[in-house]
Amino acid sequence: MLGGAIGFVGVVGKAMLVLAGFACVFAGFEALRLGLARRSGRYDLNQLRRIHEEEELDSLDPGYVSDHADVVVCAHCGNSYSSRFPICPSCRLRS
Repeated sequence: MLGGAIGFVGVVGKAMLVLAGFACVFAGFEALRLGLARRSGRYDLNQLRRIHEEEELDSLDPGYVSDHADVVVCAHCGNSYSSRFPICPSCRLRS
């Protein structure tokens, strides 16, 4: 009778070991998923940059309204921007 009990404990121990292994793998995947979700924000940085550039243009001369603002193309990065900026808003270099 004691031999059957020892065999049963061995099977239960192995089952618990397998379940613990699955729990560790699951926890690892969840930690990875949460870590990646934290790195990528909910907001688009290009949209934020566009809004910031519009606000910066408005702050330069709020009374100035032009139907055809001069457009400058940066020789360094190829970005086109308004000539009201003294430097390229993308790469921060003078054209």
